[in-house]
Amino acid sequence: MKGNRGSSALVALVVLAISSALAASIGSTVLKLVEETMPKESVPLIVSQSGESVEVVNTAQLSIDLNSLAIYINDRKASITDENGNNIWEPNEKLRIDLGQLEDVAVVQIIYANQVIYKAIYIRPITAFNDIAFPEINYRKDSSGYSIRVTDDISVIAVNIYAGYKSGERLAFGFSPVSPNDEQRLRECYEEYRRTGNWTCEVKTAEFSLSWVKEDNTTRLTMNYNGNSHTSSSDEPVYFARIEASDITGKLSSIVLAIDSPPSVTLISPAKGAEYVTAGPINVTVEAAASDDFGVVRIELYLDGNLLKTCENTTTCQTVAVNVTHGTHTATAIAYDNEGQTSSDTANFRIIQDLPPSVSITSPQNGTKIEARDDFTANFTITASASDDYGLSLVEVYFDHTKINSYTLNGQREFSLSLNHSATVGNHTVEVLAYDIGGKNSSARVSFTITPPAYARIMSVYVPEVDWGNYVPTNITQPGGGLR
Repeated sequence: MKGNRGSSALVALVVLAISSALAASIGSTVLKLVEETMPKESVPLIVSQSGESVEVVNTAQLSIDLNSLAIYINDRKASITDENGNNIWEPNEKLRIDLGQLEDVAVVQIIYANQVIYKAIYIRPITAFNDIAFPEINYRKDSSGYSIRVTDDISVIAVNIYAGYKSGERLAFGFSPVSPNDEQRLRECYEEYRRTGNWTCEVKTAEFSLSWVKEDNTTRLTMNYNGNSHTSSSDEPVYFARIEASDITGKLSSIVLAIDSPPSVTLISPAKGAEYVTAGPINVTVEAAASDDFGVVRIELYLDGNLLKTCENTTTCQTVAVNVTHGTHTATAIAYDNEGQTSSDTANFRIIQDLPPSVSITSPQNGTKIEARDDFTANFTITASASDDYGLSLVEVYFDHTKINSYTLNGQREFSLSLNHSATVGNHTVEVLAYDIGGKNSSARVSFTITPPAYARIMSVYVPEVDWGNYVPTNITQPGGGLR
């Protein structure tokens, strides 16, 4: 109710005074449609009743303007007067409320500051000597909530549903199976009873459902009766619902039902859709966290349908699945509460085989011959490329087994290089080594030759060895004569 704490307490006194007077005058069978306002502080109730009037004393030591207060009984405005007649209900002053002629069915509304702060239907119990049984309340719980069935041997006249909080309970819903939406029908039933002595408006069964949604610290209750849904929201958690049923003779039954939602569970690891790139089997952490309004009693962790671990009376659970092979896998967490309700969460993930990188050298080609310059050296270009299915981390270039350059990469899937170099005449090797992000490596190698320049290539000529010092010609002919 809007207003300060004092006015709330004073109006609560009025509500309590009227409700007690009507219960005494008409009967204790009450169908509440709006919860009465109750004071937060302790306020003594001093009330007296005489005939059709009720007097209540202001014990709150505060004043309210009676022009803001209105009381209606069956759409008739009740007379409200204070002792000194100034329309201000002052401390220790009596307030007189004229209820008028009360009928078998009294619809009471109390309005303060243009707000309905109390509405109820008071129903006078009838006399039925064959009415022995109290109303019976049965229920069935499923994943959506409660299905509730109220039965009575004569007639169910009123059903009230209270929501229970840590601080107490408050009215959430109220209805009459005899007349769910029309108080006039109740009056007609009573008129016929007074005329004939028979209660003909029998409703021996009332069936309705109760469901709820809990979000953060709020609870939204929904009651469905005869195809009509009614919702009541609160800004704090609801822990139970009390079902109160009255029969036409005034007997009352009540049960308390836990507003117990299934637990909530979330897989923390592995992440949904996760991909692990690895050369072989790996270990995977499976972890889950759960919560419940009344407590988690058990968490189970599964991998591919096989139980890995069970954790009791805790909200977290963790284990490691070892040697998980390549392929698609499913991790599952199941949480249980103390009512046996469950919820689960799953995550599909893949372990992908990581292939080694691919490396190729395009220049110099294997077996190539390169002619040297006059200084017996030659320049050449090393060109190569590397690729990997999940990314490269490092590429190194070696010439004659000595590293001449390296390239640090950040997971690029493709990389190419062009490197100028020189060497002297002879046989040489070029090797390119590539590493992927998983640590695997591959290499490519070529061999080539640097040949001398063309002018330096001398053909071999055979010259026999001759000892010219001991050689004596034997057939020398001198001019003009023979031998000497």
